[in-house]
Amino acid sequence: TFEQFTENLQYSNNCIILSEKTIYTLYPQLFQTNSPRLILDINEKNKSLATAESIWNFFVQNKITKTHTVFIIGGGVLHDVALFACSVFKRGLQVISVPTTLLSMVDASIGGKNAINYQCIKNLIGTIYLPSQNIIIPDFLKTLSQQELLSGWAEIIKIAMVIDKDFYATVTQQMNNSLTPTFSLIEKSIQLKLHIIQQDLNDEGIRQLLNFGHTIAHAIEAIYDEENKYIPHG
Repeated sequence: TFEQFTENLQYSNNCIILSEKTIYTLYPQLFQTNSPRLILDINEKNKSLATAESIWNFFVQNKITKTHTVFIIGGGVLHDVALFACSVFKRGLQVISVPTTLLSMVDASIGGKNAINYQCIKNLIGTIYLPSQNIIIPDFLKTLSQQELLSGWAEIIKIAMVIDKDFYATVTQQMNNSLTPTFSLIEKSIQLKLHIIQQDLNDEGIRQLLNFGHTIAHAIEAIYDEENKYIPHG
């Protein structure tokens, strides 16, 4: 539960927190700890080398070593840039992922693909680096907008469509009943995706199934981005 995680976080040793402004505002109880923390005002526009550098500077200032554990608490964009930064600092820090959006729970926090945008090209510079642990707390879903929930549902539907037709029937039925998915549905989505990733971490074969709808969506995002219009990733 959220309360259990908050309590454990307060008593964690050698703990570092990377989070985002929205989470810091909505859940101040998460940050009632003496652990060093960096709160970023993060969005797709600043998923950049400059943001990665700010994370590295924070690590240096706080004398972070491989004995520390970095908690990334936030959505998909934060996970992209923060996991990238962690993957190359001292050749890789231990990371625990705490995704706070539905999309990051079933996608960004578990895939291992981390990247920053560069020269106006999306995800041009990145690494493949998995967190040592993922903590899924459904309570975070209570503060998501309908748009953010639908963005996550799009990923769940895609996973079901390419891997498990029976699960697809369950997904569509649950979605019609409620936009807040059950924990078991989130868990099943993660398990299906991980089953593919574990066979092909480097995206050279079967993992390309997960790009279904994804590649063209990036192109659509890029077109709207040129017009300074935001379109949700899902």
